[in-house]
Amino acid sequence: MVDPVSTRVIIADDHPIVRAGARGIISADVSVIVVAEAATPEELLDALAREPCDVLVTDLTMPGQQPDGLPMLATVRRKYPAVGIVVFTVSTNARLLQLAIASGVRCVVNKNAAMDELPQAINAAMRGKSYIGQSLQAELGAGQEGKRIKGVSQLSPREIEVLRQIAAHRTVSEIAQQQNRSVATISHQKISGMRKLGLTTDAELHVFLSSSDFML
Repeated sequence: MVDPVSTRVIIADDHPIVRAGARGIISADVSVIVVAEAATPEELLDALAREPCDVLVTDLTMPGQQPDGLPMLATVRRKYPAVGIVVFTVSTNARLLQLAIASGVRCVVNKNAAMDELPQAINAAMRGKSYIGQSLQAELGAGQEGKRIKGVSQLSPREIEVLRQIAAHRTVSEIAQQQNRSVATISHQKISGMRKLGLTTDAELHVFLSSSDFML
C-alpha cells in the first residue's frame, strides 16, 4: 500500500533502460514511489487516468499514435493541472527547451546529468518550484535571451496567463474584466512578469512576445 505522504511518480520513456535507471535513482528516496511507467504517449495518458500521480517524469519524444513532444505536454497540463512535470531529456536544443519552459514546465533535467539532479527536480516539481539542471543552465544561459528563458521558468501561472493575453493584444483593463480581477492586480502581475524576464518597457515586452524565436 502506498504511504499517503509519499510522492507518487510516473516515469514515461520509450527506452526500458532509461526507465529502469530513473526508477533506481528515484527509489533511493523512501518518500518517493514510482506508481507506473509508460513507453508511449498513449500509455502515459492511460497511466495518468489510472494512477493518482504527483509528479510526471517524462521524455519529450516517444513513438505512438498520440502526439508526443510539446502537444503531449499541453494535453497533460490541460487534463492534469495539479501534476508537476519534470522533462527528462537528452536534448540540448535551446529552442525546444525554451518552448517547453514557456508552456509552463518548470523542471528540466538532462538524462546525462549527475544522479542527484533528478531527485532535486522531482522535489521542486512537487512543491511547484522551478529546477533547471546544471548542464542545461549552461545551454540556456548564454546572453540576454538565455536569462529570459530562465526567467520564464520563474513566472507564476497567473503571470504567464496575463502575458499570454497581452500577446493576444488585449489591454490590462480587458484582461481584468475577462478574469474578474482588478486592474491593479493584472497590472502588478504584468510588471512582475516583465521584471522576471528582464524587460523594462512595454515596447520591449511586445517585441519579446511577438518574436518568432520565443512564444508564450
